[in-house]
Amino acid sequence: MRPYVIIHNAVSVNGMLTGFDVDMGVYYRIAGTLECQADLVGSGTILAAPEAAEVDDPLEEGPADPGSGSMLVIPDSRGAVRCWGMLQRSGYWSRFVCMVSGTTPAEHLEYLKRRGVDIIRTGDDRVDLAEALKELGARHSISRVRTDAGGSLDAALLAEGLVDEVSLLVVPVVVSPDGNTPLVRGALDAVPLALVHEERLEGGHVWLRYEVVRP
Repeated sequence: MRPYVIIHNAVSVNGMLTGFDVDMGVYYRIAGTLECQADLVGSGTILAAPEAAEVDDPLEEGPADPGSGSMLVIPDSRGAVRCWGMLQRSGYWSRFVCMVSGTTPAEHLEYLKRRGVDIIRTGDDRVDLAEALKELGARHSISRVRTDAGGSLDAALLAEGLVDEVSLLVVPVVVSPDGNTPLVRGALDAVPLALVHEERLEGGHVWLRYEVVRP
């Protein structure tokens, strides 16, 4: 059985993920109430961080000392994320999983093994997210997953019917859509939602929780 999946993002009033400042204290306080055991983060989101320029020494053996937080899970069929050591040393996460596919280079798989990153391999050309999530739940006893990834992964999860809930911290700001990332980026049919929680927070923020309405 696949884990319960929650999209949790801070968005502008017009649905953008970038182009404004986020009160991270408020954001992560809300995230903590969702009681998820794993963070699903897209490779593009990881690579957009300045720290991602760090490339691990390919000769370094073994994982770094883990932190005490949740599990970090990254779908990365291309093998583009080469900063797993930096992620391990950050202290934010305790366990690490990379979802790969049949086209992921063998050299990258060896790199992940040296780094102590667990590998879940599904799909031919790209990660089969449905199967990968099921395997994640079965192998690591994960029942709830939070993703605060960029619009592409959000769209893929929604399109495949893999999202159970959408949690939005609405920041009181409107930003230009030009050059910024929307909550959903990619082709997607309308996904009906049911509002289950609304809460006004400090600074004009609003927290909204929606359950995905199944047909």
